[in-house]
Amino acid sequence: MRINGGVVVREVARGKAGDRAGLRPGDVITLIGSESVRDAKRFGAIVAALPSGTHVPVRLLRGGQAGFVAIRIED
Repeated sequence: MRINGGVVVREVARGKAGDRAGLRPGDVITLIGSESVRDAKRFGAIVAALPSGTHVPVRLLRGGQAGFVAIRIED
């Protein structure tokens, strides 16, 4: 499977938003809400623009399969 853009999850901090949403190391995040994630810089800009407490759908690739998780944005 060819991946065009996205960011690879390297680590998931126990008890934090990504852990509670079910993110795993190796997941590739490709979309946050309606915003495409091209690279780490774009990922940071998208997340920084979201208000704390917002629940946002995140599209990801895991093991060659596309899926979604919902993440609550934290400070």
